[in-house]
Amino acid sequence: GGSGSSDWTISTLYSSNTVGKHSSLAVDSLGRTHISYHDSTNADLKYSLVNNGVVQTTVTVVSAGGVGQHSSIAVDSNDDPHISYYYGSTADLKYSTSSNGGVSWTTVNVDSTDEVGEYTSIAVDSNDNVHISYHDATNYDLKYAFYDAATTGWTTATVDSTGSVGFDTSI
Repeated sequence: GGSGSSDWTISTLYSSNTVGKHSSLAVDSLGRTHISYHDSTNADLKYSLVNNGVVQTTVTVVSAGGVGQHSSIAVDSNDDPHISYYYGSTADLKYSTSSNGGVSWTTVNVDSTDEVGEYTSIAVDSNDNVHISYHDATNYDLKYAFYDAATTGWTTATVDSTGSVGFDTSI
């Protein structure tokens, strides 16, 4: 394609309330778009599944107030969504996933040491292991969390602690 405006299709998915902040998207093997975002009006983490520009599913992943900021989404080999995000009420890194099309979600607390979890970025590797980079606001560090599907356990580590690092991570 060229640089003309006809090469892009722009759609407004939601226009009520204050939604869409801290959004992230991933495209699965079927060409569907998975979107995670923060609903600022209700302070919730939301998820939408879009197929050919049509919203198929929209759900509230977590509704506990002060959740869903700095969300990042990835899909695995089964086209299941994985979302990392900052849980503002307790200043933790949280993770949610769904294996049934976004109908129900499993949520775990990945890291609750100090104030952590802002600026998350998530990736799923070819073995469906989850990798998350994020910021430690207490110590101004770059941190990393890894989920090993074989051992079903999370490991966290400080990647860089020199100076003030870890903002706007990408993995």
